[in-house]
Amino acid sequence: MHRGIGYVLECTIHDVPFTITGFSAIDATEHAAELTAITAALDRMTRPAEITIHSVDPYIRATYSMISKLAEEGFTKANGSPMNNRDLWAKIYEHSKTQTIDVITGTHEYSEWIRSEISRRGLGGKETHEIQK
Repeated sequence: MHRGIGYVLECTIHDVPFTITGFSAIDATEHAAELTAITAALDRMTRPAEITIHSVDPYIRATYSMISKLAEEGFTKANGSPMNNRDLWAKIYEHSKTQTIDVITGTHEYSEWIRSEISRRGLGGKETHEIQK
């Protein structure tokens, strides 16, 4: 399914606030779209930071809470088959080695703006992810 994704990185450097955004469209499941937005945002991080990921999907928070265990098990299911989106989870895990990441279920101050930007840009779908540092 065609979905629009977006993220906002918000940070303060030397007491000056900055925001960086990213938007795109992707043909993917809802989870894959959200994880793609998360990895795109994390890929923009060039220095260690404290990062809060806001997701309306409780699956993201629940799975992230087990990411170290999942990595140890090679991102496989109990039956030994690969878990869905294992490449994206593996990428997030790599970022977790250098970043302090917290995942919160719910929206934040940029949620509605991201939804409207995705629509305004004609990317289709709905807001799938926000990340705020």
